[in-house]
Amino acid sequence: MSTTLQMLDQGSLRHILEAHALFKLRKAGGRIANLSYINLTDMKLEGVDLSDANLTGARLYGASLRDANFTRANLYGCDLRNADLRFARFDRADLRGACLRGANLTAASLIGADLREGMIAFKDEKQGLRLMKHEKRAGELDHAIFNGADLSGARMNGMQAVSADFRDANVAGAVMSQAKLRKANLSGANLTGADLNGADVSGADLTGTVMVETQISGCNLREPTPPAPWTRPRKSLSTNALCVISSPCTKTGRKPAARRAAGRCFPASISDWPVTCVSAS
Repeated sequence: MSTTLQMLDQGSLRHILEAHALFKLRKAGGRIANLSYINLTDMKLEGVDLSDANLTGARLYGASLRDANFTRANLYGCDLRNADLRFARFDRADLRGACLRGANLTAASLIGADLREGMIAFKDEKQGLRLMKHEKRAGELDHAIFNGADLSGARMNGMQAVSADFRDANVAGAVMSQAKLRKANLSGANLTGADLNGADVSGADLTGTVMVETQISGCNLREPTPPAPWTRPRKSLSTNALCVISSPCTKTGRKPAARRAAGRCFPASISDWPVTCVSAS
């Protein structure tokens, strides 16, 4: 079974984009853009408006899409690996099963976006959409950059984001249950009200991460990256809050009540962060 995607010449693509622009303006001749199963590898489409467009299964590997608008667009199963998506907008977009591995989404907006698991469908070369090959996979964000991005309210259940960069990102209210966030950089991120139930956050950098009323049942934080030996968080607004500080606990000169290993002290799980100090032994 072939999974070859259709190629578009520049003239055909320009015609589709012009018709979509008319559609957005509600003018005659307008038609919503349908770029499903189209190969747009390495295309330069900075600032393009594809809000509400259909890009199901499209390949945008390495594409330049800075400042592009994909608000409410259907990007189900889309290949966005290594794409430049800085300042792009994906608010309420359907990104289920999409692959964003290595993509740069610095300062992008993904408010309410859906990045959950999706069933990927590939067209058959001869029988078109009548014969499909289905492959179930979670949204993949490994090594993606979300520095300063807005993911508030996003649905990311079960997503894979190993070594992803979420520095200073707004992830408030996002659903990240069962997500794989191993070795992710969450320093300075706002996870207020987020759902991390069952997530794997082992080895993640939580320096300055804010977690207020965050759901953490079953969250795995084995061998986290502590800011410094014998570190303790300061008081926060709730028992589940997390406000990490990067200076040692020098006020009492005592180690936190948490797991000790190789002369370093850090919590055995995320629920251990609001610790009390005990005498060192």
